Amino acid sequence: MLGVVAGAALMTVGGLLATALVTSPAQLAADAGPPAQDALLATVERRVLAETVVMRGTVVADQSVAVAPQPAGPGAGGAAVVTRLPLRPGDPVRAGRVLAEVSGRPVIALHGALPVYRDLRPGAEGADVGQLQRALRELGHGVGDDRPGVFGPGTKAALAALYRALGYPVAPAVADGGEAVRAAREAVRSAQWALEDALDAARPQPPENPPPPPPNRSASPMPGALPASPADLAARSASPASKAPTSASPMPGALSASPADLAARSASPAFEARVRAEPGARRSRVAWGSAPNPAPQTPARLDSAPTSAASAGGTRQEIAPAHAVSIGGARLDRAPAPAASAGGARPGVAAGPVSNPGQAEGLRAASTTGGVGEAPGVGDAPRGKAAPDAAAGTPARAVLRARLSLTDARARLAAAEAAAGPMLPAAEAVFLRSFPARVGTVAARVGSPVDGPVLTVSAGELLVEAWLAEDRRRLLRAGLPVLVSSEVLGRDVRAKVLLVAAERTVVAGPDTGAGDGGADRAGAAPAGPAASGYRMLVRPERPLPAGFAGQDVRLTVESASTDGAALVVPVTAVSAGADGRTAVTAVTPSGTRRRVEVRTGTTGDGYVEVVPVRSGSLAEGTRVVTGTAGTANAGGG
Repeated sequence: MLGVVAGAALMTVGGLLATALVTSPAQLAADAGPPAQDALLATVERRVLAETVVMRGTVVADQSVAVAPQPAGPGAGGAAVVTRLPLRPGDPVRAGRVLAEVSGRPVIALHGALPVYRDLRPGAEGADVGQLQRALRELGHGVGDDRPGVFGPGTKAALAALYRALGYPVAPAVADGGEAVRAAREAVRSAQWALEDALDAARPQPPENPPPPPPNRSASPMPGALPASPADLAARSASPASKAPTSASPMPGALSASPADLAARSASPAFEARVRAEPGARRSRVAWGSAPNPAPQTPARLDSAPTSAASAGGTRQEIAPAHAVSIGGARLDRAPAPAASAGGARPGVAAGPVSNPGQAEGLRAASTTGGVGEAPGVGDAPRGKAAPDAAAGTPARAVLRARLSLTDARARLAAAEAAAGPMLPAAEAVFLRSFPARVGTVAARVGSPVDGPVLTVSAGELLVEAWLAEDRRRLLRAGLPVLVSSEVLGRDVRAKVLLVAAERTVVAGPDTGAGDGGADRAGAAPAGPAASGYRMLVRPERPLPAGFAGQDVRLTVESASTDGAALVVPVTAVSAGADGRTAVTAVTPSGTRRRVEVRTGTTGDGYVEVVPVRSGSLAEGTRVVTGTAGTANAGGG
């Protein structure tokens, strides 16, 4: 019994001890009081303070060209297909390099600022032709004597040399396989042969069986006398007119004189002028044995002059007509054998004038066109043959027409040769303002159809492009310093704002000027609805490495900064009193607090520039109150 009592007593004492020594959490929380308030302090700094704006941008080139060729020439049937891609993104591009091959045709990079907008063919003129000529010369292919801006033979040769150096055939300007030039050359050859045939037909031919000339029975005819046949001489001697001392000419234009008088007259200039003035003195030739000219005009005749020896009784013997005698430059051939005419007129020598003005005009035109040989006159029929009828055309007219045909054929050949040759299709050239250029992106692969840009090529200076919202645009201006940071390359490059657009521009994607924390994406080409923004360009102080091309980079723009080092404190250290004055609370090493009145300046990165109103009242290293620990705990709860 005593043991039970003792055990119970021990348990009671243990419970009391446990209750006294153990405290519950609730009791502990209840027993805890509020902590003592303490000040949060910061140190005054002296440094350059800058206000910054952070955004995203894209590195772009001064010129960016999307290459999307669409061949549209001979042999380009069907859809265009990429057949070769020799370059990769980031590769440098030099002038004269093949960028891609589409349907077996090259796309060539050339130097120039004017974009290609048409096929350049032989005979073309313009500034784009001059640009092509300069690009060819830069590659070592001279254009010869071609005038600047004119696509001539020298430009054709230089373009052919460029394609030959690249290993491609030229694109023909006329897609007929050279048929037009061959046909024009054949026409020239045929016209040349026709002219030669016409000249041969018009040239006088000697008679096949010419009769022997009659013997000259006159005694020593004086120079210029016209010998007559025996029958003609006998007939004239028996006529009463021959016995008269003087007689009028038997027909208009006939000449009769004594031997001495004839010699004197034939040697005088007046006689020669008279002969030139006679209609029968025109330049013509009547072939020996040919028929008289069928024209209805009356031919001029030159009757026989008296013989050079007079008889004792004063009877004069007439001189028969000569054969082929030239008087005063007019050639007179002997007519057929003498025969009495129906009217009794004595036969003379027909000078054979041109029968109609049209034939004479054709003769003059043919004689001035030049060429092989001399155009014959109307009377120049082949010897032994009659002159052709004027209605059927004359040899002179045939020669003239043959020469005109040859001239036309040569003109057509020159035009065909000028139009033929190589051309530069618009789909086979890309003009870039500067070299070396860079390949930006390659969007196609070999074998794929061309339904958009195959690749992009950038040339010129690398810049950074960004798009701003309205609130950011008001903070930035040209000339502000910028830090360009590439997270991919781990490099920072200093730059400056080149321009900030004053007008809003519609861009693809969301408003790139907005974003959380200033790290908004700008300058990229995000998918999404169209938005608007203000374009900003940033130019590096030194040229950006080629590796920056196309990258999305971070831009830190210093919108404002202090003029040199200044005293700065956290923004929370500055407070305004009821009187509107701003001040900071300085804490001495002993813990004493004092209020220092200041003027604020530039702010940035959570700090503000402060200038003490009383000089020396605030210095670098002084501790200032930014808040209290109690306030911080209350805010955190």
